[in-house]
Amino acid sequence: LDGAATVDPAERERLDRARSRRLNQYGWEGSFFLVVLLGGIGVIAAALRQRQALHRREENFVAAVSHEFKSPLASLRLSAETLARREPDAETAKRLSGRMVGDVERLEAMVTNILDAARLSDQSRHFDPGVVELARSTTKVVERVACHASLRGVHFQASVPEDALVRADRTALDAVVENLL
Repeated sequence: LDGAATVDPAERERLDRARSRRLNQYGWEGSFFLVVLLGGIGVIAAALRQRQALHRREENFVAAVSHEFKSPLASLRLSAETLARREPDAETAKRLSGRMVGDVERLEAMVTNILDAARLSDQSRHFDPGVVELARSTTKVVERVACHASLRGVHFQASVPEDALVRADRTALDAVVENLL
């Protein structure tokens, strides 16, 4: 031998085919991995966008609630300061105290609405539907609300047949009737 190496052409062909198969395999596996990676990035990006939108809605809700609470609180403070610093006549004192009661009712209603919304969005809240006497339930709610309403000159009268029965969660039904009133 003169020092030159020779390769069998059949072996060279086999090595070239094996090399081609490996490159093809690496190409397919790499492409699949890239597609999976891009899909994962897309899912994460969508989740981040949803979280950001939820955070924005939460911030807007807190700002709106804060604003809604600020007005009756400012009115309450002004009325209380007026009563404390001056000796108003009976008519003015009655008007200011009426305004204060109205502001407290407004605050109570807002808190009740917020708590009701929290209960409705709570996934663990289970309704217990049963047969409820509509007249008795409505009368109870009307009596509870009528006390506050009469201070503003509003009077309720419930006219529900005594034998009316509904299938409902008692607490939820009371909340619905109270919100309607």
